[in-house]
Amino acid sequence: MKNTHRRSSKNTQVIGIDWGSRTSKWVLMNDKEIVDYSVQAAVPGKIQDFIKSLPDASIVGLTGYGRHRLKDFIPRGNVITEITAHATGAIMMAPETRCLLDIGGQDSKAICMNGKGHVLDFRLNDRCAAGTGRFLENMAHILGRNINELITLAQNEEKGVPISSVCAVFAESEVISLLNDGINEGKIARGVFNSMTAKIAPLLGALPSTEKIAFSGGIASLEGTASLLSESLPCSLVTLPFPQLIGAIGAAVKALNVADKEEY
Repeated sequence: MKNTHRRSSKNTQVIGIDWGSRTSKWVLMNDKEIVDYSVQAAVPGKIQDFIKSLPDASIVGLTGYGRHRLKDFIPRGNVITEITAHATGAIMMAPETRCLLDIGGQDSKAICMNGKGHVLDFRLNDRCAAGTGRFLENMAHILGRNINELITLAQNEEKGVPISSVCAVFAESEVISLLNDGINEGKIARGVFNSMTAKIAPLLGALPSTEKIAFSGGIASLEGTASLLSESLPCSLVTLPFPQLIGAIGAAVKALNVADKEEY
């Protein structure tokens, strides 16, 4: 009779890699404890250089926009869908999480999960830049500011000027017209965040109602965004620890779970 036994993940280093549309992130974990991490610009032509810079790990989890491209260079990597990775990462960092809003560089997603991180439902906005990090970057650029300055401008105004365009491209033209009309930059900045909330609300509205929703992604890592967006939502956004790394953390944890279940 053939003997089988389980591979123990204790003290096994695992790396989770989240290659997004705008940034690449990796997290090195040891028995589900974060040891090291990195966030850098995602440069498609430099993916091999990125891989060469990764720390050694016996188990690898891959997720994000470029997960299948990463698999070409890291055949042993476990490919994890973005939705699953983010749900798993959210539960890892905050076990009480049941709904998550992740705002990335070029998409936004709302995910509902159970206490084990299993996805129950989700909604994804990936057809328009409105409601994403790219939208805020473009709006800040039009105002001659960076995103942090855009946030500060918005925080200093109680009421924003309406930005009615549902398309990111048309919204840019609308903001330029507002500037030409002499409208205060702070009111425009506040209007930008109000507009962003209007694009996010339908994603959250399709999921079970809750008073608090976990918040992740690059935008969540910027101080002030959670409160600005929450003001126009029927719920509060609670920023997770390491918000920009949630996908990478989830990829690492899922890859580790797969390794635990393997028998040889």
